[in-house]
Amino acid sequence: MTISALICGRLARKPEQRSGPSGRAYVLARLLVHDGDAQHFVSVFAFSEGVQRVLLALGEGASIAVSGALKAGIWTPERGGEPRVNLSLTADTITTLHEKRRTDRAVAEARESQEARHGERRSRDAAFGASQPVPRSRCPGRLAPPP
Repeated sequence: MTISALICGRLARKPEQRSGPSGRAYVLARLLVHDGDAQHFVSVFAFSEGVQRVLLALGEGASIAVSGALKAGIWTPERGGEPRVNLSLTADTITTLHEKRRTDRAVAEARESQEARHGERRSRDAAFGASQPVPRSRCPGRLAPPP
């Protein structure tokens, strides 16, 4: 079961860049979320280049809000014990509340990279007779909310 969610919290440690079995790069971050007196950890996975860059520009303790597909599961510790809830979110967008200069630079680099890819697409479309480029508002893969 997957739920669309927006979660706010603080990074429990510095996000790490990893790669899956297929070689696809992703970033893993652990988000500490407070729920009244309780604390929960959410594993945040970022596959889009823009969200990856922003996460990697952040450090432990940074306040963020991420949205995406939330999955809940149950796991039991290897040494026995009570089953626990496991929460993971595949991030589509991220908003940061601190470290503005570094995150602004990471967002700008991600946007430039995305615009370059869209520019290549527009030039290919023109070469093959497409009448008009796709408007920016209709392009998929929005990186992060505008500053």
